[in-house]
Amino acid sequence: MPDRFLHACAAMALCALFTAFVGCGDAQPARATVSGLVTFQGNPIEQGDIIFQPTDKAWSKFYAQGKIVNGRYEFSERGPVIGTNRVEVHGYKRTGKKRLDLAGKNLSEQVEVIEEVVPYIPPEFNEASTLTTEIAPGSNPDVNFSL
Repeated sequence: MPDRFLHACAAMALCALFTAFVGCGDAQPARATVSGLVTFQGNPIEQGDIIFQPTDKAWSKFYAQGKIVNGRYEFSERGPVIGTNRVEVHGYKRTGKKRLDLAGKNLSEQVEVIEEVVPYIPPEFNEASTLTTEIAPGSNPDVNFSL
Protein backbone atom coordinates (compact mmCIF):
# COMPACT_ATOMS: atom_id res chain seq x y z
CA MET A 1 0.00 0.00 0.00
CA PRO A 2 2.76 2.54 0.77
CA ASP A 3 4.26 1.91 -2.70
CA ARG A 4 0.95 2.72 -4.35
CA PHE A 5 0.70 5.92 -2.35
CA LEU A 6 4.24 6.97 -3.31
CA HIS A 7 3.59 6.20 -6.98
CA ALA A 8 0.36 8.21 -6.89
CA CYS A 9 2.15 11.16 -5.25
CA ALA A 10 4.96 11.00 -7.80
CA ALA A 11 2.46 10.88 -10.68
CA MET A 12 0.57 13.88 -9.30
CA ALA A 13 3.81 15.82 -8.86
CA LEU A 14 4.84 15.08 -12.46
CA CYS A 15 1.42 16.20 -13.73
CA ALA A 16 1.66 19.44 -11.78
CA LEU A 17 5.18 20.07 -13.07
CA PHE A 18 4.15 19.35 -16.67
CA THR A 19 1.15 21.67 -16.37
CA ALA A 20 3.35 24.46 -15.01
CA PHE A 21 5.84 24.16 -17.89
CA VAL A 22 3.17 24.01 -20.58
CA GLY A 23 1.71 27.31 -19.33
CA CYS A 24 5.08 29.13 -19.31
CA GLY A 25 5.56 29.94 -22.98
CA ASP A 26 7.21 33.05 -24.36
CA ALA A 27 4.59 33.54 -27.06
CA GLN A 28 4.18 37.21 -27.90
CA PRO A 29 1.45 38.60 -30.14
CA ALA A 30 2.26 40.55 -33.28
CA ARG A 31 2.04 44.31 -32.70
CA ALA A 32 1.73 47.33 -34.97
CA THR A 33 2.64 51.01 -35.02
CA VAL A 34 -0.42 53.20 -34.52
CA SER A 35 -1.06 56.94 -34.33
CA GLY A 36 -4.01 59.24 -34.59
CA LEU A 37 -6.13 62.12 -33.35
CA VAL A 38 -8.59 61.96 -30.43
CA THR A 39 -11.31 64.59 -30.02
CA PHE A 40 -14.18 65.04 -27.58
CA GLN A 41 -17.18 67.11 -28.70
CA GLY A 42 -15.11 68.35 -31.65
CA ASN A 43 -12.11 69.53 -29.62
CA PRO A 44 -8.72 67.78 -29.36
CA ILE A 45 -8.11 66.16 -25.97
CA GLU A 46 -5.24 68.25 -24.58
CA GLN A 47 -3.98 65.73 -22.04
CA GLY A 48 -4.95 62.10 -21.50
CA ASP A 49 -4.32 58.41 -21.99
CA ILE A 50 -5.44 55.89 -24.59
CA ILE A 51 -5.53 52.14 -24.02
CA PHE A 52 -5.84 49.40 -26.65
CA GLN A 53 -6.97 46.05 -25.16
CA PRO A 54 -7.08 43.02 -27.49
CA THR A 55 -10.53 41.40 -27.60
CA ASP A 56 -8.92 37.99 -28.23
CA LYS A 57 -8.81 36.40 -24.76
CA ALA A 58 -5.48 34.70 -25.59
CA TRP A 59 -3.79 38.11 -25.89
CA SER A 60 -5.89 40.24 -23.50
CA LYS A 61 -2.99 40.86 -21.10
CA PHE A 62 -0.93 42.47 -23.90
CA TYR A 63 -2.60 45.88 -23.83
CA ALA A 64 -0.93 49.06 -25.08
CA GLN A 65 -1.23 52.33 -23.16
CA GLY A 66 0.00 55.69 -24.39
CA LYS A 67 -0.27 59.42 -23.74
CA ILE A 68 -2.54 61.83 -25.59
CA VAL A 69 -0.95 65.28 -26.00
CA ASN A 70 -2.76 68.07 -27.87
CA GLY A 71 -5.15 65.51 -29.32
CA ARG A 72 -2.43 63.24 -30.75
CA TYR A 73 -1.13 59.85 -29.68
CA GLU A 74 1.50 57.56 -31.17
CA PHE A 75 2.82 54.03 -30.60
CA SER A 76 6.06 53.44 -32.46
CA GLU A 77 7.12 50.28 -30.61
CA ARG A 78 5.16 47.77 -28.58
CA GLY A 79 1.96 49.21 -29.96
CA PRO A 80 -1.44 47.56 -30.01
CA VAL A 81 -1.84 43.88 -30.86
CA ILE A 82 -2.90 43.18 -34.45
CA GLY A 83 -6.63 42.42 -34.66
CA THR A 84 -9.67 43.81 -32.90
CA ASN A 85 -8.98 45.98 -29.84
CA ARG A 86 -11.28 47.56 -27.27
CA VAL A 87 -10.29 51.22 -26.83
CA GLU A 88 -10.41 53.35 -23.67
CA VAL A 89 -9.89 57.12 -23.76
CA HIS A 90 -9.15 59.12 -20.60
CA GLY A 91 -8.95 62.90 -20.82
CA TYR A 92 -7.95 65.43 -18.16
CA LYS A 93 -8.65 69.16 -17.92
CA ARG A 94 -6.84 71.77 -15.88
CA THR A 95 -8.93 73.33 -13.11
CA GLY A 96 -6.74 76.40 -12.65
CA LYS A 97 -6.04 75.36 -9.07
CA LYS A 98 -2.66 74.39 -7.64
CA ARG A 99 -2.04 71.49 -5.27
CA LEU A 100 0.84 69.66 -3.64
CA ASP A 101 2.12 66.61 -5.51
CA LEU A 102 2.20 64.01 -2.74
CA ALA A 103 2.01 60.94 -4.98
CA GLY A 104 4.70 58.44 -3.99
CA LYS A 105 6.49 60.92 -1.72
CA ASN A 106 8.01 60.35 1.71
CA LEU A 107 7.68 63.02 4.37
CA SER A 108 11.39 63.77 4.01
CA GLU A 109 11.20 64.42 0.24
CA GLN A 110 10.67 67.82 -1.30
CA VAL A 111 7.10 68.25 -2.52
CA GLU A 112 6.26 70.15 -5.70
CA VAL A 113 3.26 72.35 -6.38
CA ILE A 114 1.48 71.18 -9.53
CA GLU A 115 -1.56 72.25 -11.49
CA GLU A 116 -4.66 70.24 -10.63
CA VAL A 117 -6.31 68.21 -13.41
CA VAL A 118 -9.62 66.34 -13.36
CA PRO A 119 -11.04 63.64 -15.64
CA TYR A 120 -13.80 64.81 -17.98
CA ILE A 121 -14.42 62.06 -20.53
CA PRO A 122 -17.62 60.07 -19.74
CA PRO A 123 -17.28 56.40 -18.64
CA GLU A 124 -18.77 55.10 -21.91
CA PHE A 125 -15.44 56.00 -23.53
CA ASN A 126 -13.16 54.53 -20.80
CA GLU A 127 -14.19 52.17 -17.96
CA ALA A 128 -17.44 51.18 -19.71
CA SER A 129 -16.10 51.61 -23.26
CA THR A 130 -17.66 49.81 -26.19
CA LEU A 131 -15.27 51.48 -28.67
CA THR A 132 -13.38 49.00 -30.83
CA THR A 133 -10.99 49.31 -33.73
CA GLU A 134 -9.23 46.92 -36.07
CA ILE A 135 -5.42 47.13 -36.07
CA ALA A 136 -3.71 45.96 -39.27
CA PRO A 137 -0.13 44.64 -39.53
CA GLY A 138 2.53 47.31 -40.08
CA SER A 139 1.76 51.01 -39.83
CA ASN A 140 -1.67 52.42 -38.91
CA PRO A 141 -1.20 56.21 -39.20
CA ASP A 142 -4.78 57.48 -38.97
CA VAL A 143 -6.62 55.60 -36.23
CA ASN A 144 -8.73 58.57 -35.12
CA PHE A 145 -11.47 58.76 -32.50
CA SER A 146 -14.18 61.45 -32.44
CA LEU A 147 -16.03 61.12 -29.14
